[in-house]
Amino acid sequence: MVGPSWKSEVSLGNILTALTLVVTLAVTWGIVTNRVDAQEMRLQELTERVRAVDADAQRERVRLTELLTELRTDVRYLRAIVERRSELSPVSPTPQ
Repeated sequence: MVGPSWKSEVSLGNILTALTLVVTLAVTWGIVTNRVDAQEMRLQELTERVRAVDADAQRERVRLTELLTELRTDVRYLRAIVERRSELSPVSPTPQ
């Protein structure tokens, strides 16, 4: 049994097809690489923005905690003043 015979000739069409395929793959690879690079840059920008927002939120939490602490101190101070005054001047019974 004899196997199929192969011609060892390569036509110009085959060469052009192979070159077209190589060029197409190269261009596509460049496009994909550029898009990946752009997405990585965008991801970095968004990460920096998130970190900045987190830092701002942390500063705001600290500021609010300080404000709350001041308010608590003021309330304690006012409560102490009211208690001292009520101890110094007893409440007189109200007329009925």
